[in-house]
Amino acid sequence: MRNVPVSVIIPSFNAACYLEACLSAVEAGTPPAEILIVDDCSTDGSLQMARELGLRYPNVRVLAREINGGAIEARRDGVHAATQKWVAFVDTDDLLEPGALADAYRGAQAAHADICIWELWRFDGERSWAMLENLPERFPVTGHEALLLTLGNWRIHSFGVSRRSLYLKAYGEFRESCHTADELLTRLVFRQAQRVSACKSRYYYRVNPASVTINVHPRMLSSLDAALWLIDFCRELPGAPLEEVTANAIWQAWWLYQRRAALGPAATRAKIAGFLAQLVHRGALSRQLLRRPKSLAKLALLTATCAPTLPGFRRSPDASAVGGEHP
Repeated sequence: MRNVPVSVIIPSFNAACYLEACLSAVEAGTPPAEILIVDDCSTDGSLQMARELGLRYPNVRVLAREINGGAIEARRDGVHAATQKWVAFVDTDDLLEPGALADAYRGAQAAHADICIWELWRFDGERSWAMLENLPERFPVTGHEALLLTLGNWRIHSFGVSRRSLYLKAYGEFRESCHTADELLTRLVFRQAQRVSACKSRYYYRVNPASVTINVHPRMLSSLDAALWLIDFCRELPGAPLEEVTANAIWQAWWLYQRRAALGPAATRAKIAGFLAQLVHRGALSRQLLRRPKSLAKLALLTATCAPTLPGFRRSPDASAVGGEHP
């Protein structure tokens, strides 16, 4: 195979220091038929670097967005511009193991799958360690089974080679622009898939202190919109752990409340108040959920501090243990 028939989409924003290494890793082994670098209004010279790299690599195309929309919109542009039937996404500060593209593409073909995922590893420049390893006996799975593995705690991811049509359909029904919107999109993609396989090649996720997924930013408040979206989504999904998903949403509200000084105290309280009102309106607070001491304790404190006009929640005996732990 001279080229892997895949369009690799690299969303890029102020990542000039990583872009060339990322591209070199993608080109290593059997290169893809196409690489789309989608610049999301960078201000650090990333766009110029991407164009220079495009002159060196004949399979590279550069797209420049006129309005910053975040990685999910950059990926959307890449999906629509892609010419191959299969796509893969690589973030600019991450790396692929040489040969990973060919490995995943062959894995998808062999399993007659719509998606073939890599193993997910973290690295910090000095060492690497596994986040999610692919056990052969666990795959392939149906798209529905893969979707259920994203709920509660993430036990699967979507980094790999996928049919482009899955993303076209998912983006077609997706209008969210909230923080963590990419996680919601992943679930729509799995819902579209018939079969998901896996290979042993690795995707390396960089532990980067400057990453937008680590730094506290007011936009993170919109993750509560994503949490409500997911609760509604799970209501229509057979086998979904709705109680666990709701407990995670409450934990997310508590996590944001703990960081209200950085997020803006008034905005944080207002957002959490609206979120709690929506939980009540949706009837999402089941008796089983309210029997969880940690969830009930967090609800009691959040209601008292952010939404005192809502019906109160009685504190459980260990309400004093309200803290940052996961429910």
